[in-house]
Amino acid sequence: MSRKLLFAVATVVAAMTVWSGDAAAHNCVGDWRVRQWQLAIDQAGAMWEPARPGLVDEVPCSTVHHQQAPAPAPAPEVPAGPQPWSTGPIADVIAVHFAGHPYVTVEQAQRIAWCESRHNPDARNRTSSASGLWQFLKGTWRWEAAQFGFPTDLDYRFDPETSTALAALVMARDGGPRQWLCKGR
Repeated sequence: MSRKLLFAVATVVAAMTVWSGDAAAHNCVGDWRVRQWQLAIDQAGAMWEPARPGLVDEVPCSTVHHQQAPAPAPAPEVPAGPQPWSTGPIADVIAVHFAGHPYVTVEQAQRIAWCESRHNPDARNRTSSASGLWQFLKGTWRWEAAQFGFPTDLDYRFDPETSTALAALVMARDGGPRQWLCKGR
């Protein structure tokens, strides 16, 4: 990691610890914001220096009074019975390619495709080059297709079998639907 980038990240962490004007409220062990940055720096191969002033003074969180993040909103209730993403020929194609997938369930994959294109293999994004059932961008399709030995011709984005097979392989390699905005939850 370059020194400039390391300095920038350290500066952001330092700024985050004093963001509210109460540094002690953000310097406890386990503070998720600081820990996320520490993890990012560690993953980039940089040395983290917890003793550096202004970054992290390891104080147990239980001894520091600060507001807890609001509880997440409850998930909307899904009505009983078949859902639109789980029926039809496209849902069946997805079920075939995601059966036994190590990171994504069949239902999650069906939901992702429903969110991305409403299971329309001819879907086109009006503001980008994203197209097809899984909304692959032109460059992403070419790159990922070449990586897995698929045809790189952009028309294959509109083929449900080919695009679903590629989406399943990409999600297996990435450990889940990282590249998709819709996560299918």
